[in-house]
Amino acid sequence: KTLLYRVIGVGITQGSQVDYNHYKRLAAQADIEWKIDDKTNITLIGQFAYDPQTLDPWIGVPAYGSLIKTGSGRIPVSRYYGDPSFQTNWDREYMVEALFHHEFTKNLQFNATARFDEQSENGCSLSLDDVNLSTMTISRSAFCSGQYKGRSSQMTANLSYKVRTGPISHSFLVGVDYRGQWADGYWGFDFNTVPDISILNPQYHQYTSTDYTRATNGKFTWTKYPYWQDGIYFQDQMNWRRFYVTLAGRQDWNGYGGKDLFNRPFTWNAGINYVSKIGLAPYFSYAKSFMPQTGNVYSAGALRQPDPLSGHQWEVGLKYQIPYIQSFISAAYYDLAENNVLVTNPDFPKYSSEIGQVKSRGVELSAHANLAQGLDLILNYTWNRVYNSRTNLTGKTLDGQTVSLMGKHLTQQPTNAASGFLDYHFPDTIAPGLSINFGGRYQGRSWADQANSFRNPSYVLFDGGFNWDAGKLFQSVKGLNVRLSISNLGNKTYVQCTSSDMCYYGAKRVAYGTIGYHW
Repeated sequence: KTLLYRVIGVGITQGSQVDYNHYKRLAAQADIEWKIDDKTNITLIGQFAYDPQTLDPWIGVPAYGSLIKTGSGRIPVSRYYGDPSFQTNWDREYMVEALFHHEFTKNLQFNATARFDEQSENGCSLSLDDVNLSTMTISRSAFCSGQYKGRSSQMTANLSYKVRTGPISHSFLVGVDYRGQWADGYWGFDFNTVPDISILNPQYHQYTSTDYTRATNGKFTWTKYPYWQDGIYFQDQMNWRRFYVTLAGRQDWNGYGGKDLFNRPFTWNAGINYVSKIGLAPYFSYAKSFMPQTGNVYSAGALRQPDPLSGHQWEVGLKYQIPYIQSFISAAYYDLAENNVLVTNPDFPKYSSEIGQVKSRGVELSAHANLAQGLDLILNYTWNRVYNSRTNLTGKTLDGQTVSLMGKHLTQQPTNAASGFLDYHFPDTIAPGLSINFGGRYQGRSWADQANSFRNPSYVLFDGGFNWDAGKLFQSVKGLNVRLSISNLGNKTYVQCTSSDMCYYGAKRVAYGTIGYHW
C-alpha cells in the first residue's frame, strides 16, 4: 500500500442557448503517489485537455434591442451575430507536475513543487462594432490569432518549522520560487470587408476564412511575450494567549524577455486577531501585493504586455462563533487600491486596456446558521464601490461623446449584492438519504459602459435542487447517488453589458442532473 494511483477520463459535448455556439472537450489526468516511508512521499500528476470546439466569447448582442428597448422588439436570447463559416476556435493543453514532501521531525517539514504546462490555440471570430438604428444593422470586424503557443514553468520549495520562544509559539515558513512564461503567436484584423448583419433578420455564411485571407493578403503580425519572476518569501504566525499575529514578506525579481531587470519589489503583510472567550474575534490586516500579468493590451494598433499588478489593502473585521450553537457570523470593511488593472477593451474585446489605478471600498457580511435539526442557512451581503482613481483613458458615452474615465466606476460591478441559501436534510424516519435546497441571488444595478452613461438593471434569480443517497433506503444499491441542480428556476431573462455593442444574456433555466455510483 505504498503506491497509489488514479486515472480520470472526461468527454464533453454540449450546446448553449446561443445558436451555432457549441463546446466539446476531451481530457485525461493520471496521478501516481509513492509513499517512500512514513515521512516521505512523491506525487506525479499528468494532464491533457483538447477542446476541438469552444464557445465564441467575443461576440454578443448590442445594447439596443437587448438592454435598451427599440420599436422592433427584444433580440432573442438565441440570436448569434457572428458567422458559423468563420468561427473556428480550438485549444489544447498539457501539464506535468511533481510534488515532494518530507517530514524531518514533527515540527520541521520540507515541501517542493515543480510544474510545467503548455497551451496552444487557434481562433477566428467576429466582433460587433457600431449599430445603425436607421437601417437596423450592425457593422463587424474580423480577428484571427494563429499558431499561438504558451509555455510556463513554476518551481517552489519551502521549509516550515514550529517552535516556542517562552510564552509565544511560532509557525515559521521560508521558501524560494521561480516562474517563467513564454508566449508567441500571430494575429491580424480585418476592419473593412466584413459585411454588416441585420439585427432583425441575420443572414449567415456571408464571410469565410478565404475572405479574411484575401482582405489581409495573408499577412499576420508576430508577437512574443516572455517574462520571469524569482522570489524569496518568509512568514511567521505567532500565538500568545488569545492573540494571533502574522508577519510575512516577499522579495521579487521580475523581468520581461531579454530586457534588463526593472522590477525589484518587496511586499509584505501583517495581521492581528484576538479570539475572546465568548467567541468574538476582532481582527485587522494590511498587505502589499505584486504580480506580473499575462495578456495583451491593445493600444494605437499595437499589442504589448501589461505592466505588473501592484497594490495595497487594509481590512478590519469581526467574527463571532456563537457558543454551543453551530452558527458563525462575520463582518468586514476593506479598502484597497490596485495599479495597472486590466479591463476589456471596448473596441477589441479579445484584448485589454490598462487603467492606471482602481480603488475599491466595501463591506462584507455573512452568516452561517443551523436553524434546526438538519436545516442550515447561509446568508451573504456585499456593498462594494469600485472606481478609477488614476487613469488617462477615455471612453465614449451612449450618444457618442468622448469623456475621461477618471472617477468612473468599473462595468458590471454592482454596489449591492446578496444571496441566501437553505439546505434541509430529511430525518431518516421520513425520507432516508434525501436533502433539498433552495436559494436566491440578488445583484444590484451596475454600469453598462466604461463612460458610465447607462446602467445594467438589478435582478433576482432563484436556484434549487435535491440530493438523494439511495443506499440509505435500499441497501442493495448502496453507493448510488442521484442529484439534481436547477439554476434560474424562474427562467428569468436578464442582460448585462460592458459597452453599447458588447452585451450578453444571462443563462436561462438550466437543469443539471447526475447519477453516480461509488464502489
